[in-house]
Amino acid sequence: MPGPALHRQQQDELKAIQYLRQELAIWLSAEELKSLRKELDLALGPFETPAARPHAVTGKEVARALEAIAGYPQARRRFEELGGSSMRYQAPPGGQNPLPPGPLRVCPRDPTHYKRYVLKAGERLRCPKHRVDLVPPDQGGA
Repeated sequence: MPGPALHRQQQDELKAIQYLRQELAIWLSAEELKSLRKELDLALGPFETPAARPHAVTGKEVARALEAIAGYPQARRRFEELGGSSMRYQAPPGGQNPLPPGPLRVCPRDPTHYKRYVLKAGERLRCPKHRVDLVPPDQGGA
């Protein structure tokens, strides 16, 4: 069950994740389905609904689940259709001069498959499918 510590947006994202988990077989190949289910089970536990969990879902668990979903374009699009937040870069709220995203990193095995912007100095970004560190776009492609 969603814990009181979850913000409204995280609660909405968790609901969208619940619906998405039930539809994954429609949107993903068998290999992708197995991989994403495993990642979501690690992030949120192997429970179909938050009510079946032995403890409340935390914001950190929701964030891990979102990171897993972001690695699968079909799942990401469906998540956004279900009312989950957009996984595209969004400038921080307020202020006249929003900070631009950090440098782009891509999967070295398939640069079109997985792309992420560095958000924090020293952040280590990994491809969830190939389990390799992301690299600058000019170093991508194996």
